[in-house]
Amino acid sequence: MGATQALRDFLPSNIWRKSRTKPKIFISYRRDDCSWFVTALHNKLSNKFGREKVFQDYNHIEAGEDFAQCIQDSVRGCNVFLVVIGKQWLAASKDGERRLDDPKDFVRLEIAAALKRRRWSKIRGELRVIPVLVDGAEMPTAEELPEDLADLASYQAQRVDTSEFDVLSDALIKQIKPWVFPWRNRLKKMIKPSVSTLLVALLGSSLWNFNALVWWHIWQAEKAVEQINYVSAISHYKSVLNWRAENHNIRLTYADLAFVQGNAFESKREANSVNHFHELAAENYQTLLAHLEGENKSEVVNKLAGVYTSLEMPSEAILTYKRYLSEIDNMQLPLKFEVENAKASASGSLGELYLDIGKLDEAIKHFDIALDALRKLGLSQDEADVLFSLANVHKKQNDSESALNHYHASWKKYCAKENFNGVAKVLFNGGLLVGEMSNQGDPYSWINNRAQAYMNRDCAV
Repeated sequence: MGATQALRDFLPSNIWRKSRTKPKIFISYRRDDCSWFVTALHNKLSNKFGREKVFQDYNHIEAGEDFAQCIQDSVRGCNVFLVVIGKQWLAASKDGERRLDDPKDFVRLEIAAALKRRRWSKIRGELRVIPVLVDGAEMPTAEELPEDLADLASYQAQRVDTSEFDVLSDALIKQIKPWVFPWRNRLKKMIKPSVSTLLVALLGSSLWNFNALVWWHIWQAEKAVEQINYVSAISHYKSVLNWRAENHNIRLTYADLAFVQGNAFESKREANSVNHFHELAAENYQTLLAHLEGENKSEVVNKLAGVYTSLEMPSEAILTYKRYLSEIDNMQLPLKFEVENAKASASGSLGELYLDIGKLDEAIKHFDIALDALRKLGLSQDEADVLFSLANVHKKQNDSESALNHYHASWKKYCAKENFNGVAKVLFNGGLLVGEMSNQGDPYSWINNRAQAYMNRDCAV
């Protein structure tokens, strides 16, 4: 729930995992509906954008990998989410029950995750959701869909018939092309010279050369971003800002990349580079705050708080997160979901900061606020993280009973989500705590009972 996690959610995921290129296009489909069509579409999209940028389960998941986790990561990182709907998609059944009615159905989980990301798009990044209707399939109505998929019915669909596959798939590619690299959408808005400006530039060779140089740096920066060479991109954006200091879109992109690059160096323990890029990000976010208004300003406040956290400036980070929380109600987000999610993220970050500086009562207060918001949203994975943090707070307060209860509550959430890493950290910390308590018996029994329950998927222990 920290600031780094918040940034991670709305920036492209391949920033965080350089070892593997994340797909930009996710194809959701049922294998027994129209897999032949998906194979053809996958090949065409791969030829256009590159095979590594298109996710199709059996083409993108390697042997031995966690199927559910790979899908979750790919949905989180994609920019375009295609829902391929054939004539059997809605009615597909198993053991007499409609598959979409099963909460654990992978297709349902994929689409629900994408729709959640889409609802957060104003503060969490860009995602395009496009239903693709194959060979006369009809768009399902909201009443025909499970509650968590009902929003899908309101999205404009693209029809593709096999008899005109090439023409109609080309039309689909044309629609999704601007979204494959959302940075380009932002770049197109960065510098829009008027017709008169262009005429003057063409008439004056020196001015023409100047504008050409600006555009060249922007082009080089965009190429560097696509190649995940953020140091080079930052350098080119800096050159642009030397001439176009008033351009807020460029400055925001420049600051975002500096923040991300600082986090990358942090993972390599290169302290000097970490501080350099994080300070660069903070300086430019502060500059933007003097010029922005409304929702855009609130977004930058949130990012600035994250930079202060990374710079280990807890007092500044706390003040900035509190400022962000006070502005959330004025952001005019269209859905209550977005408001609660923003509150949960900021409150969770505040809880972590207060925990780090030893203000445990304040930490509990803000973790409770985050927990309340997450329960309203039904985000049990993030709820498990907050419960685990609360357990650590109670442990520091020497309230072992409350700490152990919260460790157990977080274990149940991690178990239900089949989160192995979460279960492991709970068993380790909880086991240590049981060993320190005189009335809880053998710590190995406590650990073993929950480990066996996890293996048996019995999360009600």
